[in-house]
Amino acid sequence: MANIIVRTSGPSNGARALVAKLRELGQRAFTSNRVTGFRRSSLVINWGSTLPLTAVNAVNNPQAVALAVDKLDTFRALMQHGVSVPPIAHELPATRLGIWLARTRLRASGGEGIVVIRPGDEVVPAPLYVLYVPKLLEYRVHVFNNKEGESETYVQQKLRRNGAEQDRDQALLRNHENGWVFAQPTTAPPSSVITEATAAVEYLGLDFGAVDVLVGRDDGKAYVLEVNTSPGLQGETTLKFYAEAIDKLTRA
Repeated sequence: MANIIVRTSGPSNGARALVAKLRELGQRAFTSNRVTGFRRSSLVINWGSTLPLTAVNAVNNPQAVALAVDKLDTFRALMQHGVSVPPIAHELPATRLGIWLARTRLRASGGEGIVVIRPGDEVVPAPLYVLYVPKLLEYRVHVFNNKEGESETYVQQKLRRNGAEQDRDQALLRNHENGWVFAQPTTAPPSSVITEATAAVEYLGLDFGAVDVLVGRDDGKAYVLEVNTSPGLQGETTLKFYAEAIDKLTRA
């Protein structure tokens, strides 16, 4: 049985949990932050790292991860292939319609570096502005491509934690810090959510990713927000999904 190496760019609770679950499945699994020195027989799972990687059997190459990490590059690539994303801009005029989200940091996560700009607000300098699309529902679609090139998926819904208080800006940004958590869906996602999520992973050149997708309140369309290549693995079901998908790669 070949070793499974979960390669990271630094300490990762998710990677450690994944290794522990793989060992429960009978795999020889380890974490590493190495660039080279992998055995030819090892299966290397590149967990969110953009560092170079020299391995014969690797899942999620660093170039694809780098594309997913940079929000502007992600939007450009997805738009080029016709994946549905919110409208974006590089500059905002003084007079404008709608609410815009200034992405002051292109490689941030968890809502870091996002500034809400309403009509009449001063424009904050940023390399990327994303039009806020009012949400009806929001999902995280975990996508993992198997050996046959088919996409296996597991869907979570983003729900507000009971008792969580928010100001008007926090209400727009549905992240953990603002009182939102991923849970089992209370409403089945439209098929377009799965379609756009799997397309996003494909066109970014990834083998797996956790795709955040919203359903527009006004038009019912699915919009891809971002693709995570080292998603949080809180919850036994999410952890099991990734561990079993990786396990199948070695047994197929």
